[in-house]
Amino acid sequence: MVLPRAAVRRFHFLVELILSDERGGQWINNRDSTGLTAYEYGQLAMSETILACHPDMDNPFVLVPFFVKLPYYAHRKPYPRIHKLLIEAGADTSSRSAKEFWLSRCSQSDAAVRTNVEYSEDLYSTLTEVSLAVGREKQLKDLEDRVELFRELIQLMPAATRPSSFELEQQIQQMYRDEGFEPPQN
Repeated sequence: MVLPRAAVRRFHFLVELILSDERGGQWINNRDSTGLTAYEYGQLAMSETILACHPDMDNPFVLVPFFVKLPYYAHRKPYPRIHKLLIEAGADTSSRSAKEFWLSRCSQSDAAVRTNVEYSEDLYSTLTEVSLAVGREKQLKDLEDRVELFRELIQLMPAATRPSSFELEQQIQQMYRDEGFEPPQN
């Protein structure tokens, strides 16, 4: 099943090429071995929404490529392009199987998120929003850990070279701003 594989891997140019072939239309609603169509893979957008599915994931071999690729694909928006191509070619736009797939295979335990997925009219947007929120939470947690380490390291400095409490707080506030977060109020 080439069309679903092209969709799941964000290859909008390949989806377009397949659909431009006279035989492409006959494959548009075919399901692969997982029971999903190309449109449903595009709705799931797992390479962009993995954190919505598995928010507790800490595997650097998954997370590092995810965070590295996210800005690249954020501006190119391959999944919306894939959606548009498939819809224009007459794809079935039902996401029922995609929702069932997601709900049965994802470790996301937040009941509100699971309900949003189940009743979503735009699964792609729902999953993207959740994934971005989870990613932001992970960034904030990482920043808080770095700030704690920074505080500990400052305490190890000789008193004569240690910044004042005011200077330390200013540096920490700047760390938050540099990461795009509002500094916490003490």
